[in-house]
Amino acid sequence: MPTDSASHRPAVASSRGDARATAGLRIDVIKWRDAFDALAPAWTALHARSRATVYADHGFLSAWLESYGRDAALRVVTAHRDGRLVGALPLMAGPARALLPLGEGRLGFAGLLLPPLTPGTHPEERPEAVLAALLRGFGRGRYLRLDPVERADADMIARAARDAGLALQRREVIQGDSVALTGGIEAYLATRSKSQRRLIRRAEKAHEAPGFAWTETADDPEGALEGYLAVARTSWKAAAGTGFGADAAGAAFLRGLAHRLGPDRARFGALHDGQTPVCGYFALRDGDTWLAVSHEFNETYAKSSPGRLALHRVSVAAAAAGMSRVDFMRTSKLNQELATDSRPLDRVILHRRFDPAAVLGWESARALRGLRRRLRRWSGAKPGPRAAAQAKSATDTPRP
Repeated sequence: MPTDSASHRPAVASSRGDARATAGLRIDVIKWRDAFDALAPAWTALHARSRATVYADHGFLSAWLESYGRDAALRVVTAHRDGRLVGALPLMAGPARALLPLGEGRLGFAGLLLPPLTPGTHPEERPEAVLAALLRGFGRGRYLRLDPVERADADMIARAARDAGLALQRREVIQGDSVALTGGIEAYLATRSKSQRRLIRRAEKAHEAPGFAWTETADDPEGALEGYLAVARTSWKAAAGTGFGADAAGAAFLRGLAHRLGPDRARFGALHDGQTPVCGYFALRDGDTWLAVSHEFNETYAKSSPGRLALHRVSVAAAAAGMSRVDFMRTSKLNQELATDSRPLDRVILHRRFDPAAVLGWESARALRGLRRRLRRWSGAKPGPRAAAQAKSATDTPRP
């Protein structure tokens, strides 16, 4: 069993789960970083064969652990068969006895690493069988919260949870908007209303004067990254503490991500007016889709719609790169205006049946969130920096 070289404590805690369902699988819970790092070759090979998203990529998770997640308590559940890695749930311990996806609260979706389903797949290596075995591995006294997950993934998790004998609660929490680019950027623009095209064109025209110039990953990877970081430091999200790259941890995360994923998958763009940052975007390539993780703009230029311009620029760059889709992953008024499609995203909560500690943890966390909302409402508290900054940035959407 691997050990942590500094503390000599076990780096992996084994969990057999249900012997009938996991007879051919070894289920382990990795708690130490060196054991997680040692899995990189096998993890990367499985990720390349699977349908897992970039959020389950070992390089992505490592970049997060080296920045935002330096103090994360790892609880990475892995499944091996005949010495081969066949699945993993990259989790961490959260408050109130919760288990959460690595990167939870900062990024896109919960990452699941499962084997591909191919002709002749051994029954124990079918994705749902592996997932059921992994779900048994997180132990009693804990509950697992996956938020958000795609509807199809939530359906598969529900089936695996039944096989694992777990209690499950799920509900739709948000909508995810996206842009279809199968016919290119001009075909996409043709689906927009005349007023929407006019707003996009107005934003583009406002930033076409001499001195304005885009720097993007396709032409200058390092310049695009550093340009985006410069934009992020001027954004209202920097004041609110929600922007990517506005603080030291965020900059370290994005630089680490660019190094580990490379310019083909970590994409940045930044518009400057001379030396002054105006707006920018950060996207991740996932197959033939760009995930529009974040777009930022300098408040000084708010009246010329730099936010709309930055978000639309993601679609322009993705189409130029041959992508078929841009996924905004969340919904907002601006996202809805630019999107061609929308879909529901779910929250899934699982725990062992008749496990009072897990249920108590979940109920107490939910009660605490509700209490905080009521206290804010009763006290008539002023909006925090994020709400104030959002109100200030409302001028970013001009009247048609």
